[in-house]
Amino acid sequence: MAGPLFEHAREQSMIRWQDHRDRVERAVKMLIRDLHPTAQGIDGSGGDDGRDIRWDSPDGLVIFEVKSYTDRLTTSQKRGIKNSLKKAAKHNPVRWVLVMPLEPSPSEERWFDGLRAEYPSIELEWRGRDWLDKEFAKR
Repeated sequence: MAGPLFEHAREQSMIRWQDHRDRVERAVKMLIRDLHPTAQGIDGSGGDDGRDIRWDSPDGLVIFEVKSYTDRLTTSQKRGIKNSLKKAAKHNPVRWVLVMPLEPSPSEERWFDGLRAEYPSIELEWRGRDWLDKEFAKR
């Protein structure tokens, strides 16, 4: 992938995520489709029921929630993420993956662990900037 979203420096992707928040979701959806060709993006017009991308993996349904947040999460953003998880849980996924160009702070990690405790039957993952940069650097 090439274009203004990307600057390459040796083997590591140097993506200016904060400058291209409007493109983050599209770029991440393309990445997820590259990793899981049978994954399906959901058109969020009118609501996506907590699913930006769904993948019927061999282990069961995996739902990806993509956010473009690059700064520390606000109370409102955390509430939005939690609401997305609540909606996604109604689809009985085996795994729910939050993808955004932000690594959790210790406080955000504790908050996310609290979500794990609320939804023990769903494996919750947070894939942040390091994961995204690594995956895009490969491409």
